[in-house]
Amino acid sequence: MKATGYAIIFGTSDTEKMVYSRESFRKTDFTGCKAIDGKGRPYSSTAYGTLKFELDERGLKFTSEIPEVLSYGADTVENIQAGNIRGVGMIADTEGYTENGRFHVTKVRRLRSICINSEYTHGHSTIRLIESGKRASEMTPEEIRREKLKLKLQLID
Repeated sequence: MKATGYAIIFGTSDTEKMVYSRESFRKTDFTGCKAIDGKGRPYSSTAYGTLKFELDERGLKFTSEIPEVLSYGADTVENIQAGNIRGVGMIADTEGYTENGRFHVTKVRRLRSICINSEYTHGHSTIRLIESGKRASEMTPEEIRREKLKLKLQLID
């Protein structure tokens, strides 16, 4: 399964009262960025092409694989479907200034990860599911074993 959405919507304050603009992502390093859950367990990585980012006029858009063969991946898919997870958080190295109680980000040097969990529901980000390939329930035991091995190799880095 894949999830897509906006890690940041430009001009909107996030949960830590940080405000981003399109210009703040000029020359951002996305190398090695991972999508993780609230406990730091990985779903996907830019290093393996399973996590992708795109800047558009609205914000920083992401697309992430969420492997349902991992128990926490299946739980995440279920929680997104139920509406319990409606956004994501971001861990990044930033520069900026404080004005009127908000931190205005002028530069994102490096995006380390996006965090997919139920904590992020404030409207500064979005997430939704999109179909991709076979669901875990449609896989044979051998396909599930191979998928888990592939993920272990990719996500341990």
